[in-house]
Amino acid sequence: LFDFNTIMSWFGLKKRRTLTHSVNKSSPSYFPRTGPWSTLNIKSWVNLHSDGCGVGQHWKSCKISCNKGHLVYSGTNHREIVRCAGMSECPHCANDRQREWNKERERQRKKEEEWDKEKKQREKEMQELRKMMAKQQADQERARREAERRHKQQMRQSYIQQQGALQSQINEKTTEYNQIHQELLDIQEQIAAEEKSMVDFSDEKDDPNAKIVILVGNTGDGKSTFANRLVGDTSMMADQGPFRTSDRGRSCTQNLSKQRTEINNVKITVVDAPGWNDSDGRDRTHANNLCAYLKGCGGINQFVLIRNSTNYRFDDNIKQMLRRYENMFGRLFWKHLIVVLTRVDQGLSQRQFMNGEKDKDMRNHIYEEYKLDENEFDIPVIPIGLDNYEQAIETFVESLAENKFECEQIKSPLQELRANEAEIQIRDNQAKQRID
Repeated sequence: LFDFNTIMSWFGLKKRRTLTHSVNKSSPSYFPRTGPWSTLNIKSWVNLHSDGCGVGQHWKSCKISCNKGHLVYSGTNHREIVRCAGMSECPHCANDRQREWNKERERQRKKEEEWDKEKKQREKEMQELRKMMAKQQADQERARREAERRHKQQMRQSYIQQQGALQSQINEKTTEYNQIHQELLDIQEQIAAEEKSMVDFSDEKDDPNAKIVILVGNTGDGKSTFANRLVGDTSMMADQGPFRTSDRGRSCTQNLSKQRTEINNVKITVVDAPGWNDSDGRDRTHANNLCAYLKGCGGINQFVLIRNSTNYRFDDNIKQMLRRYENMFGRLFWKHLIVVLTRVDQGLSQRQFMNGEKDKDMRNHIYEEYKLDENEFDIPVIPIGLDNYEQAIETFVESLAENKFECEQIKSPLQELRANEAEIQIRDNQAKQRID
């Protein structure tokens, strides 16, 4: 029922020890539990003895500190110990808290000063911003008015330019119309002149068995000479026949000339067309006359291209001539074409012709130049000379096509002019409408 210390006090024994006493405010004999601490640290020498009235406690030494380690009291005065233990706050902590509060108040004051300074700065900036915005609005208004003035001025200039452009277009269209109309008048005049120069030909349909042969080529290549040989001229120079010849490069055949002959019981109508690249520049008239004749003859059997064997390669003139005939008569022109190379006389000329294989070279040249298939178009090439013509004439007659081909779709230069006239007439009407 008694603790160890009580028993020891009965025998008058003293024990030196250090106590950490927890104050309980419910016990009136102990320190009240108040203040900023929950535990009061008391370090003391305690002398325990019995006085006959129970256990007495005498404090020899006591130290009181707060929870933060501040020393509040050190001594043995019981009243001071009770007073310090009953403090609501550690004076050191109160001083620290006061200093912190003063510091915080000073910081708050400085912050408020900074806020006031910032507020004044913001107000100043807002005033400057309002002034700047007012200036910008004024500048924008001035710019808007200036832009509006410039826009009106540009629109006025644009209208003036458009008016000038429209007037220029009207002038251009008028000039274009005048040019087209003049071109129409010129081509109509040309058509009238060519129609007036057309020659009437008799109808060759009366003898359907006669084979019609058309001789074509450049002036001076020997068309008329070969035509005289066909109709039986045996003179040395072949110049005694009905077809006129010339050695001076000037066209002697001014119009279509024809002669009927018979070779080995084959009736042949030989037509000598005026030379292409005519010396007087009448190729269009000759082409119109040839088309007019062919449309009335009931068809043709053969075209014969006469070329000088010493210069048989195609120049621009002969290329243009063959293109024109192809355009006039279509692809059938090549199926009914025979090439005769003149001036291949006996002796050196004949040997040069044979050694140079000019006939084969001529044929290949035509195939390459006009993109012809040699399997589809078999074009004979026959050499002939003034003293070497009998065998050539027989080969020529044997090579003539048996059937004629109709010439209903012949396209003469006059037809081209009329087609151009129709096209120009349309352009003339369109130009006039644009002006209106």
